[in-house]
Order: sequence, then C-alpha cells, then structure tokens
Amino acid sequence: NHGLVEMPVPLIDLAPWFASKTEQSPPVTRSDNVEALTKEQQEVVQNVNQACREVGFFMIQNVMEEAWKASKDFFALSSEEKLLHKTMNEAEYPYGYEQSETLVKGKALDGSNDMIDNDSLALQDLKETFAIGPYNPDSGMPPRRWVQTPNLPKNFQRSLERYYQKMESLALVLLEIFSWALDEEVSFFKNRMTKHQSALRLVHYYPLAEPKHASHLVRAGAHTDYGALTILAAQDRGLEVLLHQQHENGTASSEWFPVPLIPGTFIINLGDLMQRWTNDKWRSTAHRVAMPSTDAMEQRFSMAFFVNINGDTLIEPLQSCLDDDEDGNGSNNIKYPVITAGEHLMAKHLASMGETVEKGDSKSLMDEL
Repeated sequence: NHGLVEMPVPLIDLAPWFASKTEQSPPVTRSDNVEALTKEQQEVVQNVNQACREVGFFMIQNVMEEAWKASKDFFALSSEEKLLHKTMNEAEYPYGYEQSETLVKGKALDGSNDMIDNDSLALQDLKETFAIGPYNPDSGMPPRRWVQTPNLPKNFQRSLERYYQKMESLALVLLEIFSWALDEEVSFFKNRMTKHQSALRLVHYYPLAEPKHASHLVRAGAHTDYGALTILAAQDRGLEVLLHQQHENGTASSEWFPVPLIPGTFIINLGDLMQRWTNDKWRSTAHRVAMPSTDAMEQRFSMAFFVNINGDTLIEPLQSCLDDDEDGNGSNNIKYPVITAGEHLMAKHLASMGETVEKGDSKSLMDEL
C-alpha cells in the first residue's frame, strides 16, 4: 500500500476564527448561540468536527523557525554531552533527553488489536528525543531542569520555552473550536487547562546506513497518542495513518496511508483521552513513522506538543456524545468508566514503558504525577 494516493487529511484555515466575533454573553453553547459566530467561523467548526469524526487528523498553518534550529543544534551534540541531559529517575522527572521508548504497548490498555505491525518492533527505538513539561508548579509536574553543558546551543532554553508558550496558546484556540463542535460552553476545555500537564518533545530519527528492508522501513511503531490532542510539526514525509474501511459486502479492512507533507503546516491529531471523552464519537487514530529505505538514510526531525489537560479533571462522556436510550439520557451507552485525566495519562505512560497499573491504585498514580 505504499506509493499510493496520500490520505486526504484536510487543511483547515483558522484565519476566520481569529476575526472578531459578534458580541456574546458567556457562557455560550453552540446549540443556542450559533449566531455568535460568523458564517466562516461556523464552517471552521463544522470542518474540524467532520475531521475529528472521520479521520482524527487535520492540518493548520504554522511558523517556528527558531525552534527548528535549536532542535537540530541540540541533536548534533556528541552522545556523551546529550546523555548529561538524561533524567536519572523517570518517575521523578519524565522529561529531558531519551534514546528509546516503546510506543506500541500504550494502546493495549484499551483492548485494541488494530495496530498489528510486523515491522514495529524492528526499528521503533532508532530515534532520540528531548522533552520539557509545563512551567506552572500547580500542574503537579516537576519544575523544568536545564543542564548547562559546554556546547549546548546558546538560545536552546529560550527557543524551547517560547515555542512551548506558542503551543499553549494554539492549543487553547483549538480547544475553543472543539467546545463549539461538541456543544459545550466555550470555556469548557479552557477551564480544564489552567494547570495542564502538556509536554513538548523534540524528535530526531537517526539516519540508517544499512536499512534492514529493501523497500520500506518503520521508524516509529504503530501507536496512538495518550492525551487530548497533539500538535505536530514535521519537515519530512514519513507519517502514516491506519484507516479502517467498511465494504459493501459487509467485510472490513485496514490500510496504512501516508499523510501529505505541506510546508508551513501543523498536523493535528486526537489522542486517546479525547476519544474516551467523546465516547468514541471522535477518533484517536493509530499512526506510525515509515519511509522508503532510501529516505531512511537521511535524518528526520519533528516537534510534537502533547496537550494534556488538568490531571484532576474527571473524564466522563460529554452529553452531546451519548446516544439516546430508554431513559432518554444515554447513560446505558457509556463505553468507559470515569477516570481522571492524570490517572489516564500515567496508565498510558507506564504501559509504554512495559509496566502495569494496579487496580485501585489511583492515589499512587496522582502522587507520581
């Protein structure tokens, strides 16, 4: 299925969203105040809603040259110097420099077997990352640690902190649109981002001198993201999405499609928490990084901002995502038990490291956060 038509990930223009809205009295919900939005803004909401239901991915415009330079300069350091930025205790500080992580295990918590990928175990660890978390001490996450090593890029810290702030602002814009699409108060998600636990991760895929396969290589195994949504910046092709199709004869099939690379755009995808929150109305779609063996001999860089809401937020299905039942409130259609966002995030993280969560141990999960 490689070399076929790219997956039609919609490119959504958010410019109308930043235009002045008509005056409105909060709290506002889409169902009874749709006139508060212009026609163009209503189209933005509709396009985002459709993309989240059908694909779980969409694209928007971006600008971030300074952060790209900081990322490339950091990964160009010697291995010895980069290791000085590695955390010694992941439970205490889950950020900094890292050389490996097994992403494919995280989805197993949801009982899903739709990401089977024979190549995913072969090359998934051939990358290195650097991550930072939130600045806000109320988030429950540890303070940022910056290690001043001899050859660290001069503006490394400033560049990453500025980029993180820009992603915080963009995330709030996207979540406001989500509120309209899901018939919630405009401030619904914003109110749950006051002490968020979002993480910025720089990723560098090593160039491979001798690829193991003749035609196509999986560089990061099939996985879904853990949180509410992810804002990805990529400079090279390679991202692929797994789509499921129902056929007229009643059979189903799954196929990997490459996501188009459009210069100057962010790729937005939903995470497992948002799919859970919407009771499976919106999709957290499996994806991977794969490329022709010739491309694998080149370096690949990306920057991902993982939007993780306040850890103490209870995640239960939104009312607009419940189908009517005999009681008329959709309570019999709830697909997931109530959990806090922090518990969800820690369970996914531990699963990615090959660890499990003991039932009834929610207190220890929050303590670790």
